[in-house]
Amino acid sequence: ASDYPLDQRSLDLMADFHPPEYNNMLGPQLQPAPQGTLLGVLDGLFAFISRIRALRDKIRSRRALGLHNWWADPIINDAFAIDNALRAWTCAHPPDSPRYAASLLYRQCAWIYLHRTIQLSRPSAAFKQAVDEGLSYLAMLPDTPDGSTQSILLMPLFLLGCAAFEPEQR
Repeated sequence: ASDYPLDQRSLDLMADFHPPEYNNMLGPQLQPAPQGTLLGVLDGLFAFISRIRALRDKIRSRRALGLHNWWADPIINDAFAIDNALRAWTCAHPPDSPRYAASLLYRQCAWIYLHRTIQLSRPSAAFKQAVDEGLSYLAMLPDTPDGSTQSILLMPLFLLGCAAFEPEQR
């Protein structure tokens, strides 16, 4: 359990969430507007964010106890499991769809969040490459006049920005 009641509520909400079945021809069985606003949720990527947050809480608890080996089992095993699941995740959206690039951006930012959780938060070649890849997915997204694309990208953009150590990435 988390020491942060609001964080625990978020974890509890995601614990039993099951996205609707996905039909590759039609997409999730929702109307287009809600589907866009639930990007990251319907494709399972928010479940990764929830798992990473739980991992962060375990690390914080171990550090609070003064344990210097916070990265030991089972934490490192959990991190590897999440990393493997992120690598195995496949996007259900067609490659020519804006949701395809947005989903890849969400996955990339989930990976960044995981690695910022288990590694020192400082400039590295891995973070530079991850942010560059995230920025390339961001560049693939169309600019919508109503700003709807930007509203669903706040979370991944925040995570991307947290790892943008290089001045040219900012």
